[in-house]
Amino acid sequence: MPYETAVRQLALSFSLIDEWYRSGVRQVVVCPGSRSTPLTIAMLEDDRFELIFRLDERSAGFFAIGLAISSMKPVVVVVTSGTAVAELHAAVAEADLSQVPLIICTADRPAELHDVFAPQTINQNNIFSSAVRYFFDTQDIPLSCEPQIWRSVGARAAQEAISNPKGPGPVHLNLPFREPFFPQKDDTKPGNDLPATDGSFRSLVEVAKQMLVPGRSNGQPWHLVYSSNNHDDRVLQMLLDFIKHGLKVVVIAGWLPRSKGPGPFSSLRQLAKENGWVIFADPRAWPRTIDGVSIFSYDTLVRDETVTAKYTPDLVIHIGQPPSSKALAQWCQNLHLKGIPHIRFDPYQRFMDAGRYISHVIKADIELVAQKVLESEKVKASPDATHALAKWQHNWLTAERVCQDTYTSLLYNEEYLTEPKIARFLYQYVPPTSTIVASSSMPIRNLEFFAGPRLDAPHVVANRGANGIDGVVSTILGVAAFNRRVQNAQTIGFLGDLALLHDISGLVWGRLEEEPEVTLVVADNDGGAIFSFLPIASFVPKDYFERAFGTPQKVEAKQLVAGLGHHYFEADSINSLAKCLDDAADTGGIKIVVCKTKRDRVVEQNEFWVSLAQKKVNEVLR
Repeated sequence: MPYETAVRQLALSFSLIDEWYRSGVRQVVVCPGSRSTPLTIAMLEDDRFELIFRLDERSAGFFAIGLAISSMKPVVVVVTSGTAVAELHAAVAEADLSQVPLIICTADRPAELHDVFAPQTINQNNIFSSAVRYFFDTQDIPLSCEPQIWRSVGARAAQEAISNPKGPGPVHLNLPFREPFFPQKDDTKPGNDLPATDGSFRSLVEVAKQMLVPGRSNGQPWHLVYSSNNHDDRVLQMLLDFIKHGLKVVVIAGWLPRSKGPGPFSSLRQLAKENGWVIFADPRAWPRTIDGVSIFSYDTLVRDETVTAKYTPDLVIHIGQPPSSKALAQWCQNLHLKGIPHIRFDPYQRFMDAGRYISHVIKADIELVAQKVLESEKVKASPDATHALAKWQHNWLTAERVCQDTYTSLLYNEEYLTEPKIARFLYQYVPPTSTIVASSSMPIRNLEFFAGPRLDAPHVVANRGANGIDGVVSTILGVAAFNRRVQNAQTIGFLGDLALLHDISGLVWGRLEEEPEVTLVVADNDGGAIFSFLPIASFVPKDYFERAFGTPQKVEAKQLVAGLGHHYFEADSINSLAKCLDDAADTGGIKIVVCKTKRDRVVEQNEFWVSLAQKKVNEVLR
């Protein structure tokens, strides 16, 4: 029986990973551990996958998120049992809310070792609760079921991660493996009909592979899920009616899981351009290129009472994750109170509506509906309405241009570094093939508020599902690991000093693992700048605020980075930041560029940029 256990558990593992390959998996993140041995050995034996070993499970989970948001394919994470599983919870929560497909494989002790205080044994059943799209415990399937069932388990897990009705997301396979994982020296295999083995590792692998049942033809997985994109004609007619009645429409476009590049939402943008609509585009929704319809400085513009009074829309359409701007959320709430309707298009029918002002959640992909509208018989508003819409759109685009010109002038007129300057310069300066991975705190906000358009803009991603700073470094490294195979791709991390320290273990890199090419740009304001924007900053005594919220740390970044074996650069101006980025691009491995800023001036700096832009806009639109 011990010999049969070892063979069948390894055969199960080979079946699972073959189904995952057939379902599109190409990358696996593995953390060291004994209980996960069968699955780890199977992975090492299959050279179709890129295996990346990470020391820390919490970091590994976020690293896998970085890989998955880059590839748009599921990534497998393998960990041992016990608290190793609990370490994944933060990454699973982020993957759930950001719709990132992960296949979480947790080894476990068999049933008889539970509730008796066996080492590294906790209750792992449904440990991630509703954060996963699907949970399955294999229990004694390796020993009691036919091998075709093993393929079904693997395929089902992958398809749930890709095609669940709630959208892509994490799934959890719990795998109780029994010892021994290898044949015992004197095991004569009584009572089973498995092929003979000489007891060697290679012999065990070959016997396990002989147990596999053939997969589906043409390399297809055991199960496939098909989704229909035929939307209800009422949705098509709804957009045609908006056009016919000459409605002034603002589309608020946030991130949706799609392939990167300038192409996403091209039909929607064309539809908006032709009908006098404007689109408030989060930098994660698509690269910020000049397209004649997108507004990028919306956070500044919706704060201005003159602008919002003159250019009120008749309808707001929401798509994707909400942008981070509180000013935008408040503007939407104010429009709702004035009776302006809000609708949301979401192919997964998610109620992304923290303000509770959405009247209709339409289960449809707006890009496909927009494409149908463009292909249908043209519907036009009256000539008067068309003229009014063109003027309305022109005024929004004029305000956008004035804001962007103002921000550019500030970028080069101030000598010292500020966080809006770093964000704007970074977006303008990095190569177009770059991916900027921003921390969920101030960096993504500063990119959203102050990054301007360019002809060939970079791609931006961020962990904005749960919006935490946990695992930022690991996510950046995961994106960089994927970008190794993309020609001329660069990965730039943009984060604060606390986010760096929070995930410093992510920078611990194995000597036998290929190190990614990545530059981390760290806005070091000696603490947590985001709290300075909250009411508590002016309410509590300064010493309370500094200790409990500002939380300055006693760390020498240069020494820390050097101790980890990485490259350190420091910038104190835009020119020196440019030189640091150039030098980092010519240096291999992991590079950290620290930009010193002043936390006690962060609110004042942001408010100055916004107020000056508003002043210029009012002068032009008066």
